[in-house]
Amino acid sequence: MQIANADVTVQVPPAREPEVSWPVWVGDVPELAAAFQPRTAAGTALLLARNEEGAADLVLSSSS
Repeated sequence: MQIANADVTVQVPPAREPEVSWPVWVGDVPELAAAFQPRTAAGTALLLARNEEGAADLVLSSSS
C-alpha cells in the first residue's frame, strides 16, 4: 500500500494461542540406561526427609 509516495507496512498481531494446561508433556520419557541401578534406600530416605513437617527444601551433598 502506498500513501503520499511512502511505503506503509501494516503488521497484524498473531492470533492468541489457546490456554495451556500445565504441566505440558513434550516428547517421550527415555528408557532406563543399560547400567541403571535403583537406589531404593536413598529414595526412601529422601521421601522421609521430604515428608518431615516444615521440610520445604532438600540439599544433597557428598560426605567426601
